[in-house]
Amino acid sequence: MKTKWIVCCGMRRSGSTLQYLLAREVIGYESAIGWMIWQNFDKAVLEFDGKREYVLLKTHPYLPEFSDFARRLVDERRLIPVYVHRDLRDVVVSLLQFHAGMVNDAESIRSVVNDMVRVDGLWRSIRWAHVSRYDVMMISGAVEALRISQSIGKEIDRSRAERIGGMFTKKKVEKMQPLEGRPDPETMLHVNHIQNGQTGRWRNELKVEWVELIERIAGNWLIANGYKGA
Repeated sequence: MKTKWIVCCGMRRSGSTLQYLLAREVIGYESAIGWMIWQNFDKAVLEFDGKREYVLLKTHPYLPEFSDFARRLVDERRLIPVYVHRDLRDVVVSLLQFHAGMVNDAESIRSVVNDMVRVDGLWRSIRWAHVSRYDVMMISGAVEALRISQSIGKEIDRSRAERIGGMFTKKKVEKMQPLEGRPDPETMLHVNHIQNGQTGRWRNELKVEWVELIERIAGNWLIANGYKGA
């Protein structure tokens, strides 16, 4: 059996957890192994490869950068990235609320944005990667579930996609997130995980000098992906 490795690897604070939950419904709970740090990926391959039709996991780093197994799976077209990107200015706004220690000054913003652009390019260089845009994905979970199913080769019909999308509306996901303590191991939702999710919050919530910094660093990326400037 040639296992397909479905890697939900989207940008931080860009809906990658939602993509994982949708993909889990498409593929089946028995295939989902949850959050994966890159140091544990080779161990997971040794444990599951060849024993399941699909393995679904969530991560952020570009795994082939660290793992010979991941590079081999890409070469064999058995690693399928499920990726989502978002306006980097809104990503920084969300990080300020959710991971304040990650971005709190110009230098940390520069580092985070540079790394996100770099990793974005690496994941999307895999020609068969499933790529979504956050603001489009959030319009319809059903459409995203359908697209994911087509990308990974486990197609579902429209009615099932509608049922899956209905399971993960914003209101329902908000109720799933824990009120305190550690992240939920099943959903990977954290305390305060779900914010208002609106696009363009950076216009009112991000310092002008930080907007200018992000646009200097990633202006070409923003333009190429259809994100308008200030």
